[in-house]
Formats: sequence, C-alpha cells, structure tokens
Amino acid sequence: MGTDGGITRCVFNNGDKELETLDAEDGLPDDIVRVLLPTAYGGLWIGTYDRGISYYDLGEKTFSSPVPDWDLGVVSDLTQQGTQELFIGTEDKGGWSLSLENGNLQPMDQEAFDNLRNYSSKVYALHQDRNGNLWMATSQEGIRHTDRRFLYLQDDKHSIQALLASDSGKPLWVGTDAGLFQLDNSGQFRPWPGAEGLNIVTVSYTHLT
Repeated sequence: MGTDGGITRCVFNNGDKELETLDAEDGLPDDIVRVLLPTAYGGLWIGTYDRGISYYDLGEKTFSSPVPDWDLGVVSDLTQQGTQELFIGTEDKGGWSLSLENGNLQPMDQEAFDNLRNYSSKVYALHQDRNGNLWMATSQEGIRHTDRRFLYLQDDKHSIQALLASDSGKPLWVGTDAGLFQLDNSGQFRPWPGAEGLNIVTVSYTHLT
C-alpha cells in the first residue's frame, strides 16, 4: 500500500499479521508514494511524488532508481510491457516510455512533445490489454490506443479517471466522474445502465467459474 509516509505492507510472522513500513530510511527515494506496480518476477515498481520511479527487489530488499535525474514531476500511473519497457504516466508532462534494456527514456508522443514548448498533459490512466496494446487517458488528447502507433479516439469526456480493456475486439470500459461508459466498435461511448452519475475512479474485472 502506497502512502504519504512510504510503503506499508502486511507480513505474516509465525501466523501473526504485522504491518511493515518501507520509507526513506530503507532507501525509498521519496516517502510520498502515488503508484505501486508488482512485477511477475519478484519486484515492485514505485511511482512517487517528487523523485520519479523506483524499483524494489523483494528478494534482495533493495531500492534502485533507473532515472536518477528525474525532472518530470508527479507520477500518476505505471504499466509494464514484458521485461522490455515501462510506461509512465505523469501529472503534467504526459506519458513516457522507459526501456528496461538500455535505460532510454522518451515521450510516448514525440510529435506533440516537439511541437509544444511547454508540453503539459495529465495522464489519468494507463492500461495494457491481454494482447499487449496500450490504452492511455489524458487531459488534452482524450483516450489514445497504441499497438506501437497512437490513434486518437474522439470523445467529449473530460473527466476520465480509469480504463479497462481485456481483449482486442472487446469493449473498452471507461470510468469517469459522471459514471461508467463503454467504447463500442463504432467508436461511440455508451453509458452503462445503473452507473450514471457515479464517480468511477478504478475499474477491474473478475473471472467467474
């Protein structure tokens, strides 16, 4: 659990639950944690308020900072593509891609970054579907989708807060402060009955058997 005082996790000691806190004294570069992203290989990506991203090795119990000179502000979301790439959303500097092979950090939308002297775009949510396609909701460009090529999806929702796309060809779920919507195959947003007016800040799904 990310907090304003570091990371808090529940551990079991001889059957008893204990709360353990990891903070600056343990090597965490910033105590204000905004995003946590577990990995499939025993690690944890951490997005912070002031110091960018950090990686925590659960086995070695050590922190590392792949971008030590971070100057892109608050991290708003994280998602990872395999072991090659980490996608980073920020509060006012758009989306960024970090190569985990060579450490190269670059904007997801290079053209927009080059054309705007003071590039400012908030990333509300990042989501990768099961086919490896990335979805991104931003304050200036709306919802964007990429299979290594971004396409703008026209919409009039300026309060997008959550995304969920499970498979290609399936509807995209969009959470807003005005309710839950689906983006259908025709590119139209459809309100989900019964969820009108709800403030949707996160969307997830559960497989029922």
